[in-house]
Amino acid sequence: MVDSFINLLIKRYEAAKSDRGEVLPLLEELGKYVWPAMQDMIIEAEIPDQGVIRTVEIYDSTAILAAKTLTSGIFSYLMPIGSKWYNFEAEDYDDNQDPINKQWLSIATTETHKRIWRSNYLREMYATIHSLSSFGTSCITYDPKKEFRFHPIQTIFFEENSSGVPDVVFKLLQYNKRQAKQEFESVGPTIEGEDDGATKPYDFIHCVFPNDDYDDKVGSKKFASVFIQMADKVEVFPKGKTTRGGYDKQLYKIARMPRGPKGLMGEAPGKDLLPTIKMLNSMQESYIRAKETMADPTLVVSDDGVVGQPITGPGGLVVMRAGSEKPYFLTHPISSQDSYQDIVLQQQVIKDGFFNNIFVPLQDQRNMTATEVQERVNEGLTIAAPIITPLNKEILDPLITQVLEDLPKGSMPPKPPGLKVKIVYQGRLALAMSNLHSSAIERSIAKWAPMQELYPVLDNIDMDKSYRISASNDGVPAEALIPVDIRDATRNARNEAVQAEQQVALAETASKALKNVGSIGA
Repeated sequence: MVDSFINLLIKRYEAAKSDRGEVLPLLEELGKYVWPAMQDMIIEAEIPDQGVIRTVEIYDSTAILAAKTLTSGIFSYLMPIGSKWYNFEAEDYDDNQDPINKQWLSIATTETHKRIWRSNYLREMYATIHSLSSFGTSCITYDPKKEFRFHPIQTIFFEENSSGVPDVVFKLLQYNKRQAKQEFESVGPTIEGEDDGATKPYDFIHCVFPNDDYDDKVGSKKFASVFIQMADKVEVFPKGKTTRGGYDKQLYKIARMPRGPKGLMGEAPGKDLLPTIKMLNSMQESYIRAKETMADPTLVVSDDGVVGQPITGPGGLVVMRAGSEKPYFLTHPISSQDSYQDIVLQQQVIKDGFFNNIFVPLQDQRNMTATEVQERVNEGLTIAAPIITPLNKEILDPLITQVLEDLPKGSMPPKPPGLKVKIVYQGRLALAMSNLHSSAIERSIAKWAPMQELYPVLDNIDMDKSYRISASNDGVPAEALIPVDIRDATRNARNEAVQAEQQVALAETASKALKNVGSIGA
């Protein structure tokens, strides 16, 4: 008999899976033309055929390459490889000036970056962003033992809470008998009855959902974790555990591009471009056939005008009967050059639709100054930012926070009491958005500086804070900025030295004046 609670979870999983069925045809077509290796949207519990070629009907790879360029652009502009692409800062500006806080924040930034770059983050995050670029939805998890892991959307089904945030996630897992016994304490009678060498995979569902009985006083978790073996519809427990587990936060981080009013899945750029992608594929097929026909055209001969089968290849021979009409090649009525130009135009539409013109902004430009290049790049990034930056909140913020919380003991000093931490991104995309504030400060100062002699308008601006904001937005490391207390001490010492020099000069002037007065009296 199936446990009622397990039966309820299975019904919710089946419902979430059924809801996905409405968009499966679209996702399969997107997969076919944008990410062929991921086009199978239904994962059956059978041995996969590793030899299937997924690009048999693909004649133009523009969309495939455009999605990869978008993926690489998002990755490189958000988190440049090998560099510090984010910093921890205090939420309160004044807390950032405290030396103890700054030291802790600097160590936290360094240690989390080490943890990330020494893991499998690069590979798994690239696949996660590729899924976002291709299908509009992606999922990744982080576990200190298993590190980062990308999960194809074919295996992820989810529900939203009242705020539109995915809070219930069902993850489809497939293990054969040997693998299942490596993961779970017991595997159910159906799998136990298999031969030890059996390789048939079985479905398991990992359900992670808010724990309505959450109470931090008794140590329970905010999110419950339940594994179900679907062949027997029984709950199974991970190795070393005999009770249900849980997490303080949702294990599965789901990111989505902008959605429609009733959409659950994000809408990838390829969705709106799909008609153009399919048309281009057909145009390219026709163009290839036309070029093949031009390279090996049809030979037109008179009835009974040649002897035997004409050989038209290199060194070929056509034997004509006396008095018959000379054979000729049939020409193609359409200019291949015109067809090629039409194809190039449609390819550019697809590239622009995948924001390739933003992430490769100089591909068609020549003779630009450095300032013009920077302006062009920043303008393009600000256009793409509203679509891309949800990655920060939905995936990067929780992942980085989790890496910080799971650092090995002893790698970090105790956190200063009362310090509230925020993540500030330093990639080119984040800097381009931050520079909007810097540019506003600079424009305002430049606009009103000429009026300063008539009226002290610049007294309204905190120049020190404005400079620090601008420097931070430009990517200047926090360690490069002198602490406020040292800066003020340096200024005070400089002012005191100037005042001392002025007093000495004043004393010398007064002494000379007294001597002059004395000499006049004499």
